Amino acid sequence: RLYWASWRDHLDRNFDQVQSAVADRVASAPEWPTSTEAQDQIDNRVAELLSQPLDMERAVAIALVNNRAMRAEYARVGFADADLVEAGLLNNPGISAGVGFPDSAPSGTALDFGLTLNILQWLITPARKDIATVQLDAEVLSVADAVLRTATETRLMFLDLQAAENMSAMLREIATAAEASYEFATRVHDAGNLSDLALANEQSLYEQSRVEYARSLAEVADLRERLNAQLGLWGTQTEWAIEDRLPPLPTSEPDLGELESLAIRQRLDLAASAKEVEAISKAAGLQRDWRYLLSTEVGVSASRDTDGQWVFGPQLSLELPIFNQRQGEIARLDAALLAAEAKLEGLAIGTRADVRRLRDRLFAARYEAEQYRDTIVPLRERI
Repeated sequence: RLYWASWRDHLDRNFDQVQSAVADRVASAPEWPTSTEAQDQIDNRVAELLSQPLDMERAVAIALVNNRAMRAEYARVGFADADLVEAGLLNNPGISAGVGFPDSAPSGTALDFGLTLNILQWLITPARKDIATVQLDAEVLSVADAVLRTATETRLMFLDLQAAENMSAMLREIATAAEASYEFATRVHDAGNLSDLALANEQSLYEQSRVEYARSLAEVADLRERLNAQLGLWGTQTEWAIEDRLPPLPTSEPDLGELESLAIRQRLDLAASAKEVEAISKAAGLQRDWRYLLSTEVGVSASRDTDGQWVFGPQLSLELPIFNQRQGEIARLDAALLAAEAKLEGLAIGTRADVRRLRDRLFAARYEAEQYRDTIVPLRERI
C-alpha cells in the first residue's frame, strides 16, 4: 500500500509538468485522477460547474478533467515515468550451479557455482537515465499539446452549439411569423382579395420555415450530444443549460508574421518532436559507442573438485562480436533519427502553412459574421 501511494505521488509530480506547460495557455488545469479520492473530487467539481449555465470556459474546465480519451493520454506520462525508473535499475545478477559425478570411487561429487553481473549496464546507467528523461520530457510536451487540442476542440463544439441554438431561436421566430402571415393570407384569399398563386406562395414559405426549424432542432440535439461526449457526461449530468449569448467579435486580428513566429516558438507538438529527435540521437550514440561490450558480465566462481578442494576466483563472460555487431540496432536507430528529423521539419513547415490557412479562414469568417450581425439579421427581423 505504501508503494502504490508513493507511486501515485510520483505520477502526480510528473503530471505537474503537464499542468505547468499549459498554465499560460488555458485558464483551467488538467487533472488526472489516480485514486478514488481524486475521482470523487473531480465528480464534485463537475457537478459544481454544471449547476450554473454552461459557458465556454466551464466547458473546457470539465473536458480537461472528465474527458476519458484525455485520461488515456495522461497515462502516457505514467508509461514514460516507468521507463525512466527502469532505466535507473541494474539488471539482476545471474547465478549458475553445476554438479559433476565421478566415474569411480573414492572421488567425491564435484560442485560448481557462479555469480555474474552485467557491470556494463551499471556504467551506462547515467546515459540510459538521460535518454529516458528526454523521452519523459517529450511525452509531457506531447500530452500538454493534446490538452491544448482538446481545449480548442471543446471551444469549437461549444460555439457550434451556441450558434446553432441562436439560429434555431431565430428560425422559430421566422416560422411563427410565416404562420401568422399564412393565416392572414388565407383570410384575405377567402375574402376574394388574394389569388390562389399568392396563397400557395405563402403556404410554401410557411411549410419551408417549419422544415428549417425542425432541421435546426435536430442539429442542436446532435451538437449537444457531441459536446456531452467531449465533456464525458452521462445520465443526469446531461441535463445542463447553456448560456445563449454569443461572444462579441474582437476589435482586430493579430499580424500574420507575429502569428507564424509565435506558433514556431510555442507549439508544444514542435517541442515534443524536437525532444524525440534528441532522445533518438542519444540512443543511437550509446548503441554505437558500447556495441561490443553491452553483453559483458563479470562475477565470481566457486568450484569443488572431486578431491574435495574448493577453488575460488573471478569470472568473466564476454560475447565475441564475430557475426552480430549490433548492425541492425544501429541501422534501425539511424533510420528512426532520419524519420524524426524529417517529421520535425515537416511539422514546422506545416505549422507555418496552418497559420496562413487559418488566418485566411478567420478573415472570411469575420466578414461573414459582420454581414450577419450588421445586415442579414436586422433585415430578417424587419421582414
